[in-house]
Amino acid sequence: MTALLVYWFQPASSNVPCSAKPTKILAGLAPASRVLTRDQRSVEYMLFPRLLAFAERAWHQAEWEGKLSQAAFLPALNRDFSEFTQVVAKRHYSRLVKADINVRIPPPGYQIDAHHQLELRAAMPNLKLEYSADAMTWHTYTGAVSADNIHFVRARLINSPHTSRIIAVEP
Repeated sequence: MTALLVYWFQPASSNVPCSAKPTKILAGLAPASRVLTRDQRSVEYMLFPRLLAFAERAWHQAEWEGKLSQAAFLPALNRDFSEFTQVVAKRHYSRLVKADINVRIPPPGYQIDAHHQLELRAAMPNLKLEYSADAMTWHTYTGAVSADNIHFVRARLINSPHTSRIIAVEP
């Protein structure tokens, strides 16, 4: 489950009558995963940033929640989620890394254009994008580069050793 799907969560759905909606929520419950985790680092990787998204949705009512038409809902949600990822990337990730939490860094998206140029896109701000021929020596992405001999890409949290999983580039 992605952070976006967690962020989409609405504690009190719009189809619940107003009289049945709680005015004070005392707690929230979020399932962590159905996957067996064997150590604390694995649990942290699965929880962060998803737990931040859950906390945001559980304790804050967004402007778009239950008030927008179906056509306006998705754009409003995407704008709100974009703002949320900015806050996570710029404020929370550095705190989590400082606390030695094993955060999940989203891998970059990529495409190879008609001129065989590799283009990378970060899923959130404050990520340095990197590419490699051998998954050992990494180069910082600064703009479209020739896709020849580039086989792997990843994202790195700025000023940190934390990286995303490595993505194999398919030609």
